[in-house]
Amino acid sequence: MSTLATEQAKLTKARSPNYPAIGLPEAIEKVRAIFDNKDHKHKVPKEVIARHLGYTGLNGASLPVISALLKYGLLEGRGDALQVTDVAVSLLVDQPGSPERTGALQRAAARPALFAELDKAFPGGLPSDAALEAHLIKSGFIRKAAKGAIQAYRETKELVSCELGGYSAGSGDGDDVLLSEKEKPQRSDPRGALSIGSSHAEQEQERLRFTLSGGRGVRLIFNGPPPTQAEIEELLEYLAVSKRTFPP
Repeated sequence: MSTLATEQAKLTKARSPNYPAIGLPEAIEKVRAIFDNKDHKHKVPKEVIARHLGYTGLNGASLPVISALLKYGLLEGRGDALQVTDVAVSLLVDQPGSPERTGALQRAAARPALFAELDKAFPGGLPSDAALEAHLIKSGFIRKAAKGAIQAYRETKELVSCELGGYSAGSGDGDDVLLSEKEKPQRSDPRGALSIGSSHAEQEQERLRFTLSGGRGVRLIFNGPPPTQAEIEELLEYLAVSKRTFPP
């Protein structure tokens, strides 16, 4: 190989870092399409996997998705034969908040090597897109690839944050949103569907209570001061990301 070809190969490699092409929420839905098929957990050829995912075969559209499922540990296998993993099954059948699903979610989210690297680089939590982009470009990403990696990483982290924050006792740092059915509000809407008030706990504020169409009650309790409109927008984004993980 000529010196020029060698340098071009190095450049191509440097500009094509390895990362999941899709976020974990979408990956869970993709593996659901495989598991819900008759093959379930049977080992099948990669081309069959592609067809279960709705593609015509192995091509530029299907291969990145299959690769992402492998990176998250939702598929496994050697050579051409792949199958759905136990981690994927737990994400599909266990209830949100259960120890089984929580453990599976954490393992899947941390499995991509790039995500583990970003977690280590930003131990304080999810940084801004600008900070992530700067870090990735310095690591050899071209800008377009960096944006794709950031989207996949952010969607994955938001799903984990939403599920773990919604089903834990909270860390007391003011960032956790708790769903609870323990305390009664101080005042309620005459229709009985919505109420706003505060809890007895000094550091916890119940800001919203409502009833779903199926009769299930939901309360939102925030640690610390009342949330800002920007934080409410962030909460709505979390819910939008996580809704695909619940039964239809």
